[in-house]
Amino acid sequence: LSKFHTTDMKKTILSTVLILFLLLNVIIYNQAYNFTHFDEPGLERTGKAEDLSMLDKLGLLFTGVSMPKPTHTAQPQQPFETIFLQSYEKIEGWWIPNSEQKGIIVMGHGYSSNKSAVLGYSDEFQKLGYSTLLIDFMGSGGSGGYVTTVGFKEAKDVKMAYDWVKKKFPDEKIYLHGPSMAAASIMRAMQEYHLEPTAVMLECPFGSFRETTQIRFQAVGLPTFILPDILMIYGGLQIGFNPYKHRPVDYAKAIQCPTLLMFGEKDERVTLRETKAIFENLAGEKELVIFPKSSHQDYLINSRNEWIKTVSTFLAEN
Repeated sequence: LSKFHTTDMKKTILSTVLILFLLLNVIIYNQAYNFTHFDEPGLERTGKAEDLSMLDKLGLLFTGVSMPKPTHTAQPQQPFETIFLQSYEKIEGWWIPNSEQKGIIVMGHGYSSNKSAVLGYSDEFQKLGYSTLLIDFMGSGGSGGYVTTVGFKEAKDVKMAYDWVKKKFPDEKIYLHGPSMAAASIMRAMQEYHLEPTAVMLECPFGSFRETTQIRFQAVGLPTFILPDILMIYGGLQIGFNPYKHRPVDYAKAIQCPTLLMFGEKDERVTLRETKAIFENLAGEKELVIFPKSSHQDYLINSRNEWIKTVSTFLAEN
């Protein structure tokens, strides 16, 4: 009887472990899908992980975050033209000309955002005499689709915007600017498509897709060992790319033009270690500026004067 009892116990334990393993995989599969796919516009968005209660965080394990497709909250105050470019999806952009046109700045936006979120930056560039082209990445704003690859495939969106400007204004200076995911997209575009802008301005790019995934797990109090890797594997299979190759820290080696790298000292999504590693790998003239009062956010919110002084000096010198 003792032998049979031991055998039954082993079967029960094995079955329990198997069920838990399958449940864990289902949970992570859903998390991966929700991380890279937007819902229909208009749905209520889940709050930041850091602000959720423990009960809410536990609920998100099973339901995943609600992330509606980002929609515009404003339009340019200056006269502008809406343009469309063909990338992996049909990409929408706002072309905002400036009569001075000291140069043209191609601009992108962060993860789960859209081009209206960087209008404040565009306004400041316009005051400095620069025309701006703001684009919605695939899946966001007025662009087609509901999928994001957090900067990997969005690199082609950057290329198409750069090519549009280069063809229309072959003799003008062209700059690239973007926060977070946009910075990663710009960096990959420069490596993958060999773009040659006059200079680039990058804000808080993550070092690698794996690192940014680990930080998001950490934000909800989950282990950062193994689980992020399972999510990356599922996410890569779902949207057709290798997330382990998405490494801005490596893309930096291909950037030979002058580069302004900016970082908020209170950033909760990107570490100073990642930022310094990227800065070390930049191949051309480079400058690192750290804003003590800013986190992973629009730097105009807490560091407006410092940001304006930094970018105006950088643009004047390049």
